[in-house]
Amino acid sequence: LPGSEGASVNPKSAGESDAASLTRTILRRIPLGSGQPYAPSPLAVVTDHLGYARALFPRLVAAKIDAVLVDSVDQIPAGRGVLFLRALDEMDTCLEAFRAVKAAKRGEGGLFVTLTRMGVFGMEGTSNPAAAGMGGLVKTLHLEEPATFTRALDLDPALSPEEAAPLIVSELQQTG
Repeated sequence: LPGSEGASVNPKSAGESDAASLTRTILRRIPLGSGQPYAPSPLAVVTDHLGYARALFPRLVAAKIDAVLVDSVDQIPAGRGVLFLRALDEMDTCLEAFRAVKAAKRGEGGLFVTLTRMGVFGMEGTSNPAAAGMGGLVKTLHLEEPATFTRALDLDPALSPEEAAPLIVSELQQTG
């Protein structure tokens, strides 16, 4: 780097001890249920090709969540939160998920939820490594838009769409 010629690569100042560079981390307990549940407002479900959207839609309606199914991010109606299921079965999902974030209603009453089937977030193997980016996208959105209800849900690959649907709706109704 310009101006760094002859500069020390040692991050410690002359005479500074190792003890001075230690940091202390204090863990604190955060009670579950401290967040807000998703307030049922309009929701767009970006469909998958495995049947999860088809199994989930009637459960959303039964839970009195106003939902519409869309086959493409370009079809997301204005003012709706987004439940992004495309990462369940497609490899090139990161750009499409980012476009879905941009189309989703954010802030108070907004929602962005992704679903993957990596099994313990890929720790037990995954058929879709691109889906690993969904968690990072959701975390970033949560930091930028803390009033938006955000979740990155990773389903057990052994769950059928019919078994997963009530669990997904239950997660939407949780706080924390």
